[in-house]
Amino acid sequence: MMLSEDAVKKIRELLMKDDAKIAMLEVLSDGDWHSTVDLWRAARNVRKFMGIVGVGVALQQIQNIAGNELLQKKTGMETAEWRINPQFLEDLKGLLDELKEEKKKRVKGLDFI
Repeated sequence: MMLSEDAVKKIRELLMKDDAKIAMLEVLSDGDWHSTVDLWRAARNVRKFMGIVGVGVALQQIQNIAGNELLQKKTGMETAEWRINPQFLEDLKGLLDELKEEKKKRVKGLDFI
């Protein structure tokens, strides 16, 4: 199963504006389960004032845009863990790679300033 072109386009638009969401999805792109705290740590590396609630909101935004099947969540007594649905993992890795290349080109274009 693949992400629809529309979902990819919407995810791209959402991620292009938000390095914290990219950082969280990069952590998840290994296909393993990661706690909300793991994702928070990754997001805080690029957005210092992001809290744990912000991570949940960001993940929910991604779910709303991509569809509920993209991210899988399991909840324990005190924590939640997330992973990318294995069916969509390669699609998302490809999108993250494209975004990294686009960002490099934008930064490289600023070298003359």
